[in-house]
Amino acid sequence: MQTQVSDHNVQAQRTGVTLCIPVYNGAPFLPRLLDSLLAQTYEQWCAIVVDDLSTDQSCDVVASYAARDERIRLVRSTVNSGSANVPILRAVGMAQTEWVCIVGQDDWLESDYLRLLADRAAATGADIVVARMVLTGDAGQQLQLIPAASFNMDQVLTGLEACRLTIGQWQIGANGMLCRTRYQLAVGSEAGTEMNRDEVNTRKVLAMAGRVAFVPARYYYLIHQGSITRKITPKLFDKLETNQALLTFVADTYPEDPAVQACQWDACALDVKNAHYLYWSHQDQFADNAVLPQRLQNAFEQLATMHVPQSRHALGWLYRVGSYRLYTAVLRVKYWLHRRH
Repeated sequence: MQTQVSDHNVQAQRTGVTLCIPVYNGAPFLPRLLDSLLAQTYEQWCAIVVDDLSTDQSCDVVASYAARDERIRLVRSTVNSGSANVPILRAVGMAQTEWVCIVGQDDWLESDYLRLLADRAAATGADIVVARMVLTGDAGQQLQLIPAASFNMDQVLTGLEACRLTIGQWQIGANGMLCRTRYQLAVGSEAGTEMNRDEVNTRKVLAMAGRVAFVPARYYYLIHQGSITRKITPKLFDKLETNQALLTFVADTYPEDPAVQACQWDACALDVKNAHYLYWSHQDQFADNAVLPQRLQNAFEQLATMHVPQSRHALGWLYRVGSYRLYTAVLRVKYWLHRRH
């Protein structure tokens, strides 16, 4: 009997879905996520949980669930990478299924989630199926839907069309999307350690897909102050570097669409402004980090060389002038007014 169960699981791994879950100090949230996996009505899944050298009880939590269900596998890192991207790509590289689904440690899935995505993929022949992200607060309140309630979830787009909906801002949410494993493996060589490397990689994966379908299955995305992406650390400035890669990707992918390029440029310019505000607001916490001012200046100067004439950013003219000293002088006035209000 045990041999038959194992054979069944091997077959499920080949034909089903691998959930790739990066973990770092996620012990308080992992039970809700793992319980939501065990409750799935679609059973042909396995989960590879890669722990990035947590200092809390994350490994113990995952190990206890793995002892209950052999579809859950814990992989322990020996070095902390400082990025979710590295454990994600490690999990993807270990996947033996046609499909993978990347899930955050803080998040959870409705019980029919995987079944709805798998059925939609089969019905449409899509390479990627995107669900609806429900942004949820600490108290369980619904904060936002991505895509919005008015979005047509019955449509099927090309990868380039779907990727276009992420330029500037995310009109569709890529968290928890069902994706053919080979597409995720295609960006596997880009194992950057920036905090938000997925901003680039996810868009690249979308752009290479032939067909992208949508389904109103609910992926619950938790927004809480304890999240790694909300802690005040120098890693928050990683976006300054990944934005350069993102601008290059958009220019290469949509070379004859200056409006799309301008949309992304404006978003990056807003990030540069916000990075300065963050630095000035928490300067005491960054006092020992002498490289941050240079990173801020580099971000401005690199963005100035990539300025798009169609930009509508309020401070776009300062990038055309190209003077960082003038930019910071004007921005400090805006920052002072911002603080007063």
